[in-house]
Amino acid sequence: MESKKERRKRWGSLINEYLSGTETQRAFCERHGVHLWVFQYWLRQQRRQQPAVNQSKSSWLPVRITPPSIPQETNLTLAFPNGLQLKFAHLSTPEALASLSNALRRVPC
Repeated sequence: MESKKERRKRWGSLINEYLSGTETQRAFCERHGVHLWVFQYWLRQQRRQQPAVNQSKSSWLPVRITPPSIPQETNLTLAFPNGLQLKFAHLSTPEALASLSNALRRVPC
């Protein structure tokens, strides 16, 4: 008769084989001639004894956020309801666009 230690070792090997494969639990059990409910019992036992690595610790990763870049040659067209179009070429920085926006706000309608 098999001892508890031998039974744990045998089931541990079977569970490890299952976890490293791609079969479903049912297919694995049929291939090895074991009952599905017995297999699931031993799977739960092993999972209880070996907590997942990711669940034991949490950590933060550094993240650097950079503002979106504007392509070097950005063309801008402002179209007004009266049909007037203002075309600007080479607005290469956000500061240039902000400067244009501020200048247009000062112009009376």
